[in-house]
Amino acid sequence: MSADLKDRILTYATDSDFIQWVQTGYRHDNDRWHNLREDSETSALIEEAIQLVTALDFSQEAINPSRKKALFGRIRQDIDTLESTDQETKTFSIRRLWPALTVAASFLILVSIFWPGSNSSEILSTPYASTLDHTLPDNSIVTINADSKLEYTPRSFLEQRSIELEGEAYFNVEKGSAFVVTTPDIKVEVLGTSFNVFSRDGYAEVFCETGKVRVSQKSTSSSIVLSPGESAVLDSNVLSKKKTLLSKEWHKGEFKFDNAPLDLVLEELKRQYKIDIIIPEDLEDMPYTGFFEKENLEKALQSILWPLSLNYTIDPGGSVRIGNN
Repeated sequence: MSADLKDRILTYATDSDFIQWVQTGYRHDNDRWHNLREDSETSALIEEAIQLVTALDFSQEAINPSRKKALFGRIRQDIDTLESTDQETKTFSIRRLWPALTVAASFLILVSIFWPGSNSSEILSTPYASTLDHTLPDNSIVTINADSKLEYTPRSFLEQRSIELEGEAYFNVEKGSAFVVTTPDIKVEVLGTSFNVFSRDGYAEVFCETGKVRVSQKSTSSSIVLSPGESAVLDSNVLSKKKTLLSKEWHKGEFKFDNAPLDLVLEELKRQYKIDIIIPEDLEDMPYTGFFEKENLEKALQSILWPLSLNYTIDPGGSVRIGNN
């Protein structure tokens, strides 16, 4: 096989989308790779690349010795071929060895990527005034709210669907094995459902939209099973089932609150508009029931403050000051 064809195979085999396509049973990004696989000019190269990715699947606890032997046999074969052409003189120029060394190095880089213990995490962070939609390896979809962080391991996600979350995210989970979301204070377990998780500063809320959700407190053995429309709340280190205080539709741009403390409402406003809000301490616990939309800052402020008979001023530097009328 020519060096050019080997380079093309390695290009496919090191493409992250191609790897995910193979590992997900040819579901991810199916059209692109399926067409290349069916094309007479590229089908053989795609099959070689599939074999390479499959051979490098070291997710099992025990590596199949025959697969490992075959992989390194291919590397050795490339090098031995050049060595046998000049066996008498034993003089090999770097130029002559370079194609084989390049192929060998590429294989070894792939091995280092897939070797057990090298599973790197994917970390998704959202700044203030920003949200992010992300499709997970199992085709579940997560929407991450502003000022939040989500972490998972793509390499092993299909075998163990586990995510760590700081902040807030809305999940629409594909049916399958257990799907676990862990925050600093709680653990949420589902099979296939849609739900919202909020966890900040020792306070946590989980809202079940569809399916069933189990919420467990990490510091105790207590847990709650939620049905559609129910919420679990962790407050003052006590986990209970009750009406949610927070918005359940923030991922649609609508932020609704039910008897929530004003400082919690304004914290959400700060995240969505990236502003500094100054509020007197005696107003922080004022209960608020209402909503604001992520459309216009002044309209949002009026929606929150007018029902409470409060006013606001915006400093030249952009800070918002809350006060009584």
